Amino acid sequence: MQVTVRLNKIPFGARKLRAILDQVRGRTVPMALARLSASPRVTTLPLEKLLRSAISAARDRDPATRPEELTVVAVACNEGARLYRTRIKSRGRSSRFAKRSSRLVLTVGKAARAPQPAPISPKPTAATPPSEPTAPTASVAPPRRRTKESAPRRPTAPKERA
Repeated sequence: MQVTVRLNKIPFGARKLRAILDQVRGRTVPMALARLSASPRVTTLPLEKLLRSAISAARDRDPATRPEELTVVAVACNEGARLYRTRIKSRGRSSRFAKRSSRLVLTVGKAARAPQPAPISPKPTAATPPSEPTAPTASVAPPRRRTKESAPRRPTAPKERA
């Protein structure tokens, strides 16, 4: 079961919101809420609100759903509508600027329990027989960079004065 919720007309630019999406993507809902509440950014507030809305929508579909069972499957942020305003400048001029907004789309779903992979045992390859011991390699230090102090001085001829 997956639940998708949307939030439109967020008064922040999409670039500012995209900076925090990786904190939430792929995490369980309680972990995502903890990360968002610990972040000092103001742009986490709409995402936190949307995440709580997704929990509520998941409970509406299945009342037995607990937040610990849910994971953030996908989260995306797109640009919303721009409101163009004018800013007054000196010498009687004015210029336009855009008040950017954005849209968030969040999808939560039940976490699928993946089976634990079996430990990988080292297998001998055909190129190297397993019984041959390898020679220890000597560690080689990188070459030193020459500086003015470590460079050898060349003998200079005395200058003749006229």
